[in-house]
Amino acid sequence: MRDAWKGTLALGLVSIPVRLVNATRDLDIHFREIHATDGSRVRHAQVCEKEDHEVPDDEVARALEVDGKEVIIEDEEIAELRPKQTRTIDIDGFTRPELVDPVSFRTSYRVAPGDESEGTRRAYRLLLKTVSSSGLVGTGTFVMRNQEHLALVRATGEILTLTTLFHADEVRDPGEISELPRTRKNEVDAMIAIVQELSTDWDPGSYDDCYRERLEKVIARKRRGTKIKPPEPAVEPEPETDLMAALEKTLKDMKIGVPG
Repeated sequence: MRDAWKGTLALGLVSIPVRLVNATRDLDIHFREIHATDGSRVRHAQVCEKEDHEVPDDEVARALEVDGKEVIIEDEEIAELRPKQTRTIDIDGFTRPELVDPVSFRTSYRVAPGDESEGTRRAYRLLLKTVSSSGLVGTGTFVMRNQEHLALVRATGEILTLTTLFHADEVRDPGEISELPRTRKNEVDAMIAIVQELSTDWDPGSYDDCYRERLEKVIARKRRGTKIKPPEPAVEPEPETDLMAALEKTLKDMKIGVPG
């Protein structure tokens, strides 16, 4: 479990050595591309479409089309724009968590003490308890991989978690969605009854990655030389066009009476 970033978390004049570890892990099965006839690896080359030959890395430039004109940006020009490399997460404020829309969440990291010293662990524990007791989340910025990130720091159980955020102009305005029609009371009551019947404590461990499990079984069977027969395509049922009829049928299947 390698560190994704290491530095200090600063709150006023208090600086706590910390390290960030990816909060999630990639369990997807990644295939490599091979030439089907001889099994050799397939390499993707950079080819000039005009001269039809491979272009070495030192001859590849970046360009952006603006008003029909190609604007070339040199690597040195981009380097000048990069933020100053610092090793500090600057917490400059605290806010209520419900004010931060989860749609803004980008990537989450577990925040761990940066070393095993008593002073570092005590300061980390103090910040964790303070954030947890306050019911607030910290907001700030830090630089990682040549990019400045907005950050949200929150207490999750017995550890701090840092989540990078999209900037406000990267989040689509809900007002861009067209105005929705009005709902009827009997429809709302029926939908609430369905939601209440389905209400339960959230347990992410009860959900399995069914596709990955099926793919692993296929790979195991292929290793044994078994020929895989593709399944018959599923036939999707026609959706119910009458909303109230669909609600009533759902309530009936759940053995719930229609409200009212």
